[in-house]
Formats: sequence, structure tokens, C-alpha cells
Amino acid sequence: MKLLYLVLLLVPACVQGESDCNRLNMTSRADWGAEPPRARTPLTHPTTKVVIHHSDSYWRHLSNWGGYSDREEYMARVREIQQEHMGKGWDDIGYNFLIDGYGNVYVGRGWDNTGAHTPCCNSVSIGINFLGYFEDELPTRAALEAGKTLISCGNELEKIGPGWDFSLFCHSDLGAASGETDCPGAALCDYASRNFQYPWDVLQLVTVNEADWSHLGQVRTSAFLISPQLLLQEEPGNTHTTTRIRNKVTMDIENADQYAKNREGQQKVAVDLINRYITWQEGDVVLDVGCGTGEITKLMSQQPGVKSVVGIDLSLDFISFASENNAGANVSFHAADASDPAHFKPEWKGAFTKATCFTVLHWIQDKKTAFKNISSCLESGGELVINCLLESAAQIGQLDLPKWRGYLKDFTYSIYPWPNDDIGGMGRLLEEAGFEVLTCNGQPAPPKSFPTDPEGLKAVMRTMLPQLKYIPTDKQDDYLTDAYCAIAEMRKNFKEGDPEAVVAHARKV
Repeated sequence: MKLLYLVLLLVPACVQGESDCNRLNMTSRADWGAEPPRARTPLTHPTTKVVIHHSDSYWRHLSNWGGYSDREEYMARVREIQQEHMGKGWDDIGYNFLIDGYGNVYVGRGWDNTGAHTPCCNSVSIGINFLGYFEDELPTRAALEAGKTLISCGNELEKIGPGWDFSLFCHSDLGAASGETDCPGAALCDYASRNFQYPWDVLQLVTVNEADWSHLGQVRTSAFLISPQLLLQEEPGNTHTTTRIRNKVTMDIENADQYAKNREGQQKVAVDLINRYITWQEGDVVLDVGCGTGEITKLMSQQPGVKSVVGIDLSLDFISFASENNAGANVSFHAADASDPAHFKPEWKGAFTKATCFTVLHWIQDKKTAFKNISSCLESGGELVINCLLESAAQIGQLDLPKWRGYLKDFTYSIYPWPNDDIGGMGRLLEEAGFEVLTCNGQPAPPKSFPTDPEGLKAVMRTMLPQLKYIPTDKQDDYLTDAYCAIAEMRKNFKEGDPEAVVAHARKV
């Protein structure tokens, strides 16, 4: 069998700008009030493992009303952990570092002393603890960024091996002294596994025979292999290469700040559809599928009669941003793939009176399964309002700029707009998923939904073009200019009032 592995060129963080270590907000042992250690055991560098933990159990999380109110509470928790660990006879707090919700990094045993956090691996690892409980929700964006930066700092200082020479684990991967553990929680474990070890961009694909795999271990200076989360496997029995990838390349789902700043057009579309099709009722419970950074989710939570809103999105970065900036007493956010039934919580079944899915469906290939998943969450009579870009309006997916092909030869843009000649097909697919279709038709975008000036449109395009990470930074503005001109050419025969999307309003039978 052949395996396809992603190979990346190594660009050390130190040549890209400010030192990662200088970007950290470090809190010394003296500043958080640490007790002196009873003894210290030197740690050999560079370590080969990083182990991620969280500090709180589910029951402590509940008793703490779900979180910490200020930095003083976080520091008090760090001191409490040290007391607990030394009370067990340990020499010091067990972790090398701890991170609070503000992104502050507390020095535990530090880089140079062996920790006491994972029985199998203390002598070869750095233990990083995120303060809080993260089974269902992620730490704050500031905390996640601090975690990534701390590991990069360790690489820079040669305290942690470089990307190909260290392995990142969740505590639950390795076990606790008492046996199995769910630390650091499923949400944090999933995020850390996908984001903390390999921040570099994919530059090329190579095909390797499984028998030749061992030889790649000799490659160290110019290239290294990406983590298993991005492994591509050739389908058995095919003579040509057909691949599947767990992390599909669609829009840019990592830069939440940039996305949030350039969502005005999508928000106008969403507000227009809400005003057209939704009548709020007392006690409404709403599921917002593909919530992005959560602005519309929050808006719906503020409507008269709405009891609560749950926003879901595939992007952990978007969900982290939404949780930090748009969550409230009656609005929450969760990471979930709309086309994966396993991502839908059992308690969501039949729990919602309304569901929305705004300007997201064209990113989802398996629309039938997504419709069924949404239907499963609605009570009988629950309503869905959904739209999907038409092929004629999805010019971004048709971009092919000869000048830039050299940079993008291994890039495929995954966008799945609805066919213009089968608008009624959405209604039929909804009926198969258990809906009665109230309306289903092509609709133009609201007036002035998106900027028409080149700079404004390029800013919006940045949120939709994941291929930008393949383009050198100093050439990205030129690429966006060429892309803007190409899209303008493709749209020259597009008339005002022409349908941009298929829109459906349906009721669960």
C-alpha cells in the first residue's frame, strides 16, 4: 500500500520576527507566591515530549460556577495545586508551566527541572497545564495562543525538540498514576493535537511506498513530516491517486479576528433571511449551524421570546473566539462538524424549535447527512432557514490564475455550491431528511451586502482564500489584486437581481 504524507519546509520561528519567548506574559514563582521546592531533579534537554493537562475536575468546575472571575483566582488556584501536590509528598507543583484564561504563563518547575505530571514520561517531557475544565469547551483564545507560543519558545530555546523530534500528547494518551484519566478534556485534547505541534504551512505532497517509510527518518534538515491528523491515504484498489483528508481545505478557518472583522456582508444576508422567514415565539431554542465567530448567534439570542441559542462550527479557532466575545447567559458555542453525526450531542436530539444555517452550506460536501443531523435536533414542527451559494455566484472556487500556478500546484479549493439548474433539488433533499418544504427558490443578495471597492472586497476575500498561506507574504496583496480582477471579469455579465443563492424555509414533519 502507498501512503501520501505531507512534507513541509522548515522555517524556524526566529527568522520570522520577534522571539516567541518575548511574546509570553510570564509570571515567576515569586510573583504567584510559590513555596520553595523540597528538591529538584535536572531535566535533560531537548525533551522529546510535551504533555497537555487541565487543572479542574468536572465537579470542581461546577462548584466554581464554571470558571474563574479574575487573575487573583487563577493565582490562588496555582498555589492550591502546589499545596495539593506537596501534600502528597511531592517535591513541588507537578507541572512545568500553567496557563490561565488571560494568557498568562505561570512558571511551575520551569524548563530545567523534571516534572511530576505523567508517571511514564516525566523525565523526557514538559507538562503544560491549562487552568480550568475543557471537556466540552475550549480555553480562551488568549490561553490557546499562549500554549502555542510557549511550545515555540521551548523549540527556540532548544528545551523542546524541533517539530520532527518531539511528540505532543494529551495526559489521557499516557495515563495517570491512578489509572485512566480524561485530562485535559476532549475539546482541548483535540485542539492541541491539531494545532500545537506543527504550525508551518504545507508546501508539497510526496508519495512514498510503505516499505520506504523508514528511510524518511533520515530527513532532518530541510523537511519533516506532518502529524497523523493530516495523513492522506490512497484508497485501496485504485490505480490512480484518490485521497481523503481529515482536515479539508475550504475557507480560512484559523484567523478568527480577520474573519470577524470582514463578516458584514454575510451578516447582512443572515439578517435579511431572519427578517423574511423567522417569527420568534416565546421559549424558542435555536441551533445556529456554521455560526462562525458568533455575531449572528448572539443577535438571535437577544430577540424577544428566545430562550437560548447554541452555535456550532467546524473551526475550533472560530468557536474559541465566539466563546470569548459573543457568549452569554443564553448563548453558547460548540465545535462540531455539521456533516458528522458523532459530533451532535445526545441531549440535542429534538431539543430545538428553530435552526439556521447561513452562507455555510457551500462549504459542506455531504449536504444530505448535514440535513439529517439538523433534522434530528429539531422538535416536530421545528423550522429551518438555510441558504447555499449557487455555482454562478461562487467564482472564488473557479479561480485559476496562470501567474500563480507554481505556488498552488498542490492546492485544491474545496467548495460545493448548489447547481443553478437544480434549485428545486434542495427541496427534494430536505424532504428526504424529514422536512416539509415551505419555500425553496433562488434569491439575490440584499443590496450593498458586500463591498464593491477593491480594497474592501480584498479584505473579505482574505477570509475565504486558504490558498493565501501558500503565497509568500510579500506577494499576497498582488495575488488578491489579480484574484479580484479575475472575479470581476467572471461577474461582468452578472445582473443586479440575479439569484446568488438558493434559500429554503422548511418545517420538520
